[in-house]
Amino acid sequence: TSSSGEEFEIVVDETMIEYVREYVDWVIYMPGKSFIETRVDFSDITPIDGQTGTSDHTNIFVDTLTITDLKYGKGIQVFAEENTQLLLYAYGSYRKFKDKYPIKRIVMRIAQPRLDHFDVWELDVPSFIKRIRKLETAAHAAWCPTADRVPGKKQCQWCKISSDCQAYSVFAHRLVEDIFE
Repeated sequence: TSSSGEEFEIVVDETMIEYVREYVDWVIYMPGKSFIETRVDFSDITPIDGQTGTSDHTNIFVDTLTITDLKYGKGIQVFAEENTQLLLYAYGSYRKFKDKYPIKRIVMRIAQPRLDHFDVWELDVPSFIKRIRKLETAAHAAWCPTADRVPGKKQCQWCKISSDCQAYSVFAHRLVEDIFE
């Protein structure tokens, strides 16, 4: 069942098992303490209350926090560097564990086994916090009613409100006009 209550079926076949095994093999042998499907909260830096996510795999070893996100799709290659979702999940994990573990380094990883793509981005904590503050500023600015909107195929692709967005509506209309000219 999805978060919206819709039921759907996921077919688990040999191919899926093999691809998921590649992800599992990448995370299972990590030394240290591992956490699977960990709920993380990053609502303190977003303009919307209750913003959380689920970190697929979180690992803490010595002074390093590692977040690994499984992307099972094969349509679009996703990179770890400057990945907003990964930054938010790493931040939520950092908040959750920083008082218990001496975290000095953040490692963010994307696993896309169907594309044979395993990407890694590392930051020390001060650099990580700078990125988070920048993200926080951008998030609050984006929700300002007078914020400039720059719609486009890439930036609107996963947006949950693009169907109600005036700027996207104008963009889509111009796109259709260009196609039929």
